[in-house]
Amino acid sequence: MSIGGSSGILIEDNENICEIDFSTLYKKASKKLTRLAKKARKRLQKWRGTTAFVISWILIYIIIQTCKLLSATDYLVCLAKINRTLIHPRNIHNWQSIHERRRDVLLYSAHYRPLGDTQAVHVLAVGTGIPTGFVCMLWYPDSFFPVIVKANTLNHDVDEVRRGKIIEQFFFTCACNSTQVPVYVSLTGPRCTMPTTFLHVQIPQKTTPQKEFGICMSSTSSNVHPLRIIEWMEAHQMFGVDEITLYYHSLSNNMSRILNQYQKEGFVRLQYMSVPRRYGIWSDFKIISSLSLNDCMWKNMYRYRYIFILLNFDEIIIPRIHRNYSELIDYVDRTEGLLMPAASYTFQNTIFNLCSADVKDPAFSNFLRFLKREPPSEEMRDFRSLINPRYCLSLFMHYCHCFVSSEAMPWTVKVRQHIALTHHYHTVPKSRVSCDNLKKNLSLDKTVDRFRRSLSKRCESKIAQHKL
Repeated sequence: MSIGGSSGILIEDNENICEIDFSTLYKKASKKLTRLAKKARKRLQKWRGTTAFVISWILIYIIIQTCKLLSATDYLVCLAKINRTLIHPRNIHNWQSIHERRRDVLLYSAHYRPLGDTQAVHVLAVGTGIPTGFVCMLWYPDSFFPVIVKANTLNHDVDEVRRGKIIEQFFFTCACNSTQVPVYVSLTGPRCTMPTTFLHVQIPQKTTPQKEFGICMSSTSSNVHPLRIIEWMEAHQMFGVDEITLYYHSLSNNMSRILNQYQKEGFVRLQYMSVPRRYGIWSDFKIISSLSLNDCMWKNMYRYRYIFILLNFDEIIIPRIHRNYSELIDYVDRTEGLLMPAASYTFQNTIFNLCSADVKDPAFSNFLRFLKREPPSEEMRDFRSLINPRYCLSLFMHYCHCFVSSEAMPWTVKVRQHIALTHHYHTVPKSRVSCDNLKKNLSLDKTVDRFRRSLSKRCESKIAQHKL
């Protein structure tokens, strides 16, 4: 007998008070435990298989990397044996093309540039993404076989064109380990194939700058009114600019006539630049803007002491308390307490809307007739710059994007707006806005009145010369 319950009721041993079949329960529990044991064995086997799988792939990865290292050594040795007389560049509208791993890269020009104790060749390029793993083949004058070095890249600008395709402007840097200067450079991908590029390396003559102020300009406008060009040119001559290097793709007959005359007088140097015609007309123009400015800066780094970076004939930096740019820069250096000139001076941008003239005369002028402006912009992308080309490595649109390392050189000085401003004369569609409403919140700015007589006289003489 067994004793159970708090009430002391006697229960027989063979009596099942819950009416449960214990034999059936035991069988079910045994089956469940068996299934769990099988799953546990399978899990352990799977873990053992995963471990073996991981270890095997680690070994495969090590083998692959070893093979890559050996093959890299092989293709570098192979490239070093290529004779330069066998290379036939793939030219596309004065550009040279590389097609590597579904990426299209176009090379424009190559420049040798000493940077302190180091020397390098920079190659300006445009492509669908910045390529990696490229190598430079440097050809020296005393050898038909190249020296192979790794190509590094630095981005200038990014532009999105049709169908979401991203176009990048950048340049390759090829370090020179020799005291000699290479005469040609080729770029190719990480394999032993005959290169499709062969660029002449341009070498600037290291001398004291011949001219104090130059302008590098990339014009995307092919039909600017001759009066706008004359006023812009004469104003810059009046402020002390010595020479303008203008990159263009196409010019109207009237523009050509005016600019060719300034070129004969030695004030303008025209530089034709073809477009690759790969991504649509407007995108082709946009993607070469920064590239052409960098080409201009590198070519003239020892020709100009300072370079203004401008993009069109509707913008000009106006001194507000000085007569010319030389006085302006001397004043900024003195008031900022600089022991040596800065690498870059930036000027805030303000917009003059060409809606209705504030003064009637002279009829040929925008600078002297439109006197109401918006507040100066505080955004860096709207600034215009004056740069020292020997201390700027890369330009991005209006300003220096990357400086040459120098601890003693102050980088950028932001010129205060009471000293100078960039005047941007912007056309407003009259059908979209009322001129009266537009000008309600604008400020009257008569700074250019100080130059009215001298600028008018210069422009009238040039207009009479061209019989406009």
